[in-house]
Amino acid sequence: MWCVYCGRLSDARLCPSCHALLSSLSYASAYDQRCNVCSAPVLDSVYPCPICNEHVYAYGPYEGILSSCIRLYKHQGQKALAPVLASLFETMLIPRDDILLVPIPSSSSGKRLRGFDQMALLASITAKNLKVPYLRMFSQTERQFYTLLGRTQRLEQHHLRLNDVNNDRFRRLMDVGLTPVILDDIYTTGNTARQAYALLQQEFGVSCTICVLSRA
Repeated sequence: MWCVYCGRLSDARLCPSCHALLSSLSYASAYDQRCNVCSAPVLDSVYPCPICNEHVYAYGPYEGILSSCIRLYKHQGQKALAPVLASLFETMLIPRDDILLVPIPSSSSGKRLRGFDQMALLASITAKNLKVPYLRMFSQTERQFYTLLGRTQRLEQHHLRLNDVNNDRFRRLMDVGLTPVILDDIYTTGNTARQAYALLQQEFGVSCTICVLSRA
């Protein structure tokens, strides 16, 4: 087996050196301070905690090996990285067992290009390893040239909608006390994740947590 990042011979998908590099890039490793309320890693106590104020938990910044792994997985279809990236979600969500994972869906064009829905795959692996349920609650409308839009233009886009097929099961899981956790890969403007948050809140009257691999 070869390391999917550096190409060196390895017994795992990421060699020990690359795995250590990925771990060192996490906010949990980079930040010494923790929020007094939720214990999330924070740069400094004078800044608002992203979990308490934005309901957003991120593994690390969109740079270095983390951004490279996400790009290889998302844009080049490197499915071998799925367990590696899913493990990053696991580190953020352990030891919680009262959660329901809700992935942000891939666009139809993106799914056609890579051959799979990248977030649904990560959610299924994470759910299996944590022994928690996950539901695919959303679908996306096609977005023309979304990556070419500026920040303000992206914020004006509304492309997410609820699917009705899993609504009853979602309500049953909420009735037993589970909390939805919206999973996404990159938090840039946060537009998509906030749309998902708003849709679940409006339709079901629940509050969620947003969990992402990186903040750009």
